Amino acid sequence: MKNGHGFAIPYAVWLILLGAWFLIAPGSVSHLLKWVIVIAIVLMALPPLVQGLRNRDDRFALSRGLGLLVAALVVLVLFRSLLSFVPLMLGILLVLYGINAIAGAGRASNTSTSPWFPASRMACW
Repeated sequence: MKNGHGFAIPYAVWLILLGAWFLIAPGSVSHLLKWVIVIAIVLMALPPLVQGLRNRDDRFALSRGLGLLVAALVVLVLFRSLLSFVPLMLGILLVLYGINAIAGAGRASNTSTSPWFPASRMACW
């Protein structure tokens, strides 16, 4: 567990389950992803809006905040039509990555040498 190999299998299983969810229910993943992005953009818009409203001379901050709110609205309206294939692609990638991680965990060794510094070179030092 010192070198982190003990967490490879649970991490890989988590990725496989997440990828399977992406493949089985891409609509719910898309819906959740859309709202996460919209909420993130709205949260990014709040500080410039507050700054622009407090300091009336700072029109750039106010316009930046309003622009981010418009971007959030655009994402809310157009997300489904533009990015409906993203959950499917992410699901496939996560499942493949998880399978690769499980296969790699079996090959991982507990030696202290790194591939960049072979043991034969260390003996010369």
